[in-house]
Amino acid sequence: MKNKKNIIGLLIALAVFYPFLSANKKEAKNYNKFENNFEFNFRTIPTNSFNEDLLIKLSINGEIDSTLTPYLRFTKFVQDSTTSPARYGKTVLILDDSSSGNYWAKLPPVKKGISQYYYFEIRDNVGGRRAYFMHPHDEPFQTRFIGNDSLPLKFLYLIFLFLSLLFGSWITIESVTSMNSENKFEQLYFLLKILPLLIMVTAFLKTIYFGQLLGQSWGAIPFEESLFDNFLQNWFILSLFTLVMSYFAGLKRRRTNKTVKMLGSLSLLFALPLFFIPPNMVEIIDLVDSFSRYLYWITLSIVIIGFLSSYKLILARSGK
Repeated sequence: MKNKKNIIGLLIALAVFYPFLSANKKEAKNYNKFENNFEFNFRTIPTNSFNEDLLIKLSINGEIDSTLTPYLRFTKFVQDSTTSPARYGKTVLILDDSSSGNYWAKLPPVKKGISQYYYFEIRDNVGGRRAYFMHPHDEPFQTRFIGNDSLPLKFLYLIFLFLSLLFGSWITIESVTSMNSENKFEQLYFLLKILPLLIMVTAFLKTIYFGQLLGQSWGAIPFEESLFDNFLQNWFILSLFTLVMSYFAGLKRRRTNKTVKMLGSLSLLFALPLFFIPPNMVEIIDLVDSFSRYLYWITLSIVIIGFLSSYKLILARSGK
């Protein structure tokens, strides 16, 4: 039965983790568009070193005579994804090969972690737009400037993130299957001692890795507002509180085992939001902001109460 639970937990972790990896892969994709007798072809550039100029290449098939000019429209300083594309800066696309219709332009680098948004258009001599080319759904293309992408550090971070998910799955399964049993507590207690440490190491590695890659620091409330970091922090607080309560339960000779198992059954539920955040959702939204703040202070208060209760019980048992 124990092996069966372990296999089920492993399958759950793999089923959640694999789509997470796939969704966060930044791969170049080919896009094309045909409009007003012009055909645009462009291969996206997901990332670019913050130490190098961004070289953008595309091909335009169609007759571009002396009355027409192709432009690259791009976000200027302090502009971002919320800026209207009509306000973007512009630079003329340089013809590289007239036979194949290849054009190029360069943009200067910006700080790591900052994204450059851009699109293409063709205008006539009086300023009228003859054709334009954006990402599907009329969104600008995006390239993010990055720093050092350390593969060993990234691998370690993902390994510990997966182990945290795996232990969270095992804790939930063990808690649910032994909810009405007073004798099955040792295995759960062992798992509960490991999970907070795994989450803490995961948070540490993530902070170092994304600090080098994107210049990001730890961004959970009450310090900053990163969606992923908030969910990770809330999961850590829950796991820490569950561990405190399990220690408290051991001192009280299993009187609160069911409470511990109810808390343990929530472990996977708290972990899941980490792996289903849309990759393009960078800023924390208002609803999650409020939820995270309340959950942070409530769970932190409960942890403090749990520690104080355990301390009082230890004093009572020691006769002090």
